[in-house]
Amino acid sequence: MELAIDFAFASIVFLVGLTVFLILTASCLNTLALKICGGGGYYLKAYTYPVKFLVEVSGTGKYVVRCLDGREGVHVYVIVIKSNTQEWHLYEGVIPFEVEADSGDWIVALTWSGYGMKPGV
Repeated sequence: MELAIDFAFASIVFLVGLTVFLILTASCLNTLALKICGGGGYYLKAYTYPVKFLVEVSGTGKYVVRCLDGREGVHVYVIVIKSNTQEWHLYEGVIPFEVEADSGDWIVALTWSGYGMKPGV
């Protein structure tokens, strides 16, 4: 009985190790083949630059989300959290993006590579 348990445990450890080894080998070979063959458009290295948003007043009850470095067309999610309630709204758009909010509301602007916030009360 002890030998069966030892064999089962050893088999599991061996299979886990073999699986990890094969996954690492396959990923290395795939990357190496793409680099040697020129990639054919499949190997893409994308640079993501951080984005910092500025939330400023644009009118009575309106706020506009802008980029600090002046970029436009950046996709953004804006969350408006109403003050002293559990109500919130999610908006999606591209900057410059205008949302309606009171002066005491929290406004949080999010994207994949940055954020911006206007604290509320």
